[in-house]
Amino acid sequence: MAKYSWNGNAGRVLDRHEGACLGCASLTFDWIKAMPLTGTPKRKSNMRVNIPSNPDYLIALAKAINAKHTALGAASPLNGIEGIAGFGAQVTAADTNNQLAGQLYKQAETATEARDNALGPDTTTPGYVRFYVTAARDVLAALNKGSEHKLGDWGFEVDATAQATAEQKAALKAAKAAAKNKPATP
Repeated sequence: MAKYSWNGNAGRVLDRHEGACLGCASLTFDWIKAMPLTGTPKRKSNMRVNIPSNPDYLIALAKAINAKHTALGAASPLNGIEGIAGFGAQVTAADTNNQLAGQLYKQAETATEARDNALGPDTTTPGYVRFYVTAARDVLAALNKGSEHKLGDWGFEVDATAQATAEQKAALKAAKAAAKNKPATP
């Protein structure tokens, strides 16, 4: 939780967080009377009360608020908030689902890594899905030259309007130029 200290030079209470507190939502109060701290001069100061945007920190704060509210019972100043009776259940639900999300995130990372390993690094490395799919396309395209639409029966998406890439066009142009410059053989 946050710890507070008095900064006598600046004349305000400073909030020091444990760990990083990036992206905190904050609420600023203009205090007419100074906070009753030891050695506090009586003057107007601004105070910011941060509300963490990080779910872990927000849930920890909510659990602390709920514990204090529950301990005070009927004397709690939060009893005037409409719907506060459901706060404890919401905190429990948020905490439970946050823990589940953490577990599922770890499982998702493991599954993604296993999937990527099975797919393979590229289309030229034998033994992986990318290699086999590319090889299947190449074999079927060779067998169905002029009837490439038949690759659609195998699940491939065949685009009849596909144009050669700049690389392919350059290679074709170079091949034609090489064939033109080649001496004729009898």
